[in-house]
Amino acid sequence: MRETWQLIKFIVHRERIGLAIWLFGIVGFLVYLPFLYEGLYPTLADRYAAMTLMSNPAIVAIVGPSTGRYTLAAIFTQEVLLFTLVGIAMMNIMLVNRHTRVDEEFGRLELIRSFPVSSTTVLTAVFAVAFFANLLIGATVATGFALSGVESVTVAGSVLFGVILTVTGFFFTAITALAAQLFSTAKGSSGFAFMAMLVMYLLRAVGDMAGNFLSYLSPLGLILQTQPFVNNRWWPVIIVFLLAVALTGLAFYLVSNRDLGQGLISAKVGPREAKPSLLSTDGLAWRLQRGNLMAWLAGALIIGMAYGAVIGEVETFVGDNEMIQMILAMTSDNDVSMIYQFIPFLVAFLVIVLLIPMLAPLLRLAGEEKRNLSEHLLARVVARSGLLKSYFVISIIASVVLLFAAGLGFWLTGTIFLTEPITFATIMGTMMAHLPAAWLVIGITTVLVGWLPKLTSSANLIIALMFFISFFGAMLNLPQFVLNLSPLSHIPSLPIDDFSLISFLVMTVIAACLMLIGFVGYNKRDITG
Repeated sequence: MRETWQLIKFIVHRERIGLAIWLFGIVGFLVYLPFLYEGLYPTLADRYAAMTLMSNPAIVAIVGPSTGRYTLAAIFTQEVLLFTLVGIAMMNIMLVNRHTRVDEEFGRLELIRSFPVSSTTVLTAVFAVAFFANLLIGATVATGFALSGVESVTVAGSVLFGVILTVTGFFFTAITALAAQLFSTAKGSSGFAFMAMLVMYLLRAVGDMAGNFLSYLSPLGLILQTQPFVNNRWWPVIIVFLLAVALTGLAFYLVSNRDLGQGLISAKVGPREAKPSLLSTDGLAWRLQRGNLMAWLAGALIIGMAYGAVIGEVETFVGDNEMIQMILAMTSDNDVSMIYQFIPFLVAFLVIVLLIPMLAPLLRLAGEEKRNLSEHLLARVVARSGLLKSYFVISIIASVVLLFAAGLGFWLTGTIFLTEPITFATIMGTMMAHLPAAWLVIGITTVLVGWLPKLTSSANLIIALMFFISFFGAMLNLPQFVLNLSPLSHIPSLPIDDFSLISFLVMTVIAACLMLIGFVGYNKRDITG
C-alpha cells in the first residue's frame, strides 16, 4: 500500500500541469454552459428553433440524437455532451498510455520494478490517478450545474451528467490499460485505444442517423441514451460501468501474467537483412509511419463516405420539416442549396480530425529524439536537415492524400444518396482549399520541433483550439481576434463563398516561412541525448 501511494504521488507530480489544464478546461467550459445558453436562447421560440435544427441527420451524426425536448438543459446536453466525452476519452488514453506502455519502453518501469514493487502496484497507481481525475471532473461539473439555478437544470440531471463523465473516463482508462497489455509498443497500445474510440464514434453516428440498434453496440452511443435532464436513464451508465470493470479485471490479470517489455501480441519480426530503402532516412521514416498512415487513409475514406451518406439525408429532412424551412429562409441565402450550406460544417470537422495523422510524423521524430534514438542516426553521415526533411515531407504528402481520400469518399456516397449529386470538382475544390490551414499547423509544429522540442506535445492543443473555435467560438461570442487564431477562420466557406486565391497564397507563404524557421532551429540547437 505504501508503494502504491508513493507511485500515485509521483504520477500526480509528473502530470500536475497537464491534468490541471484538462480539469480547468473541461470543468470551466461546462459549468459556464447553462448561463451561456440562457442568454443564447431566451425565448421558447428560440429553443424550439434550435432543437429543430439539431434534429438534422447531419448534425445528429456528429453530436448525437435529439431528445425532442426544447429546454435549455436538453439543448446544451445534445450539443456538447458527446464532444466532452471524446475529450475525456483522449485525456485518459494519453494519461494511461504514458504511465504504462511508454514508461515501459523508456525503461522507467524496469527501474521502478527493481524495487519491491509488483506489476499490479504500478497499474493500480495509474488507475487511481485516472479515476480520481475523472471523479473530480464529474463531481465538480455536477455541483456547478446543480448550483447554477438555471431553468431545467435539475439536481438529478446534474448528478447523472457528472456520473456519465466519470464512468466514460473510467471506461477508456480500462480500454487503454488493456491495450497496454496486448501490445508490446506504446504506438500499438495508443493506436488501438484511439482506433477503438473512432470506431465507437462512427458506429454511434450510423446508428443515431438511422435510428437502429447500432447505437447500442457503441459505448459512446449507449451512454447518450441516458438523456440527462430529460429522461435521466441510469441503466446505460451501469452497463458501461460494468463493462469497464470487466476490462479492468482482464487488464490486471494480463499484467500479472506477462513479462516486462512484452505484450500478448508480439511485434512482427522483421527480415534478417534490411531492404535497400532503409539505408536512407527517407525510407526509414516511411517504414516507421507506413502502418499508421495506411490505417488513417482507410479511416479518412470511410469517414468521408459516412458523411457523404449523411448529407443525403438533409434534403429529406428539410423537405419534410416546414419549421426548419422557415428558419433557414430567414437565416440563409435562398439562392444557396441546402446541401451546400452544410458542407463547410462537415468539411471543417473532417479537416480537424485528419490533422492528427498529418502531424504524427513530426511528433514521431520528436519522440525518437526524446528516446535517444535520433542521435544514433546523426552520429553517422546524416544531415539534420535531411532527417527532419524525411518526416516533414511525409506530413505534407499526408495532408494532400488524406484530404483527397476524405473528399473521394464524400463524393462516392454523395452521388448515390443525393438527388442532384455534387460534382467531383466541387468536393475536391472544397477539400483542397483547406490545405493552407493544414500546412500552417504543420509549419507551427515544425517550429516546435526545431526550436522548442519540449513543447512539441502542445501541437495537439492547437488541434483542440481549432475545434473549440470552429464549433463553439461564435456560440460563445468570442472576440474576433480570438476567432482569427484558428487557421480555418481564414478559409472561405466553400462551396458557398468564392475561392480566394489571395488568402490561399498568403497562408501558404506564412506556412512556408514557419517551416523554414523550424528547419533553421533544428540545424542550430542541441539534440537531446
